[in-house]
Amino acid sequence: MGRVATLTLASAVVAMLLPMIGCSGDGLTEIEGKVTLDGQPLTDGAIEFRPPDDQGPTAGAVVKDGYYQVRMAPAKYQVVITAFRTVGEEHAVSGDPSSPMVPKREEVPLQQYTQASATTVDVSPADDLDFALRSSP
Repeated sequence: MGRVATLTLASAVVAMLLPMIGCSGDGLTEIEGKVTLDGQPLTDGAIEFRPPDDQGPTAGAVVKDGYYQVRMAPAKYQVVITAFRTVGEEHAVSGDPSSPMVPKREEVPLQQYTQASATTVDVSPADDLDFALRSSP
């Protein structure tokens, strides 16, 4: 095969693959983003994407050090974020003083992205979705 034919074939392959960047054959796309709480990276939390009509699959991920990553189908979703803070330590097995100490967590009340807020986002391939949270007073 000549050089021109090889370049033409390579260009055709690239042109066919470009629309698929960010998507896989299963129809899911990789979404990632940052989550901050009062201007700082959320160190411990969870994010959930729910269909607004409760029909269809949900997707979710752990938020660690202000970052999350999840695979999901492009669509419109209600976003629910849960934030935690460490408030000390406790025994891993309640009532067993010989069990190891682990961080004691409590949920941080949020002003938005709660179950009651019904905040929605449109997820499309190759999106990065960042969320800036504010704690409730």
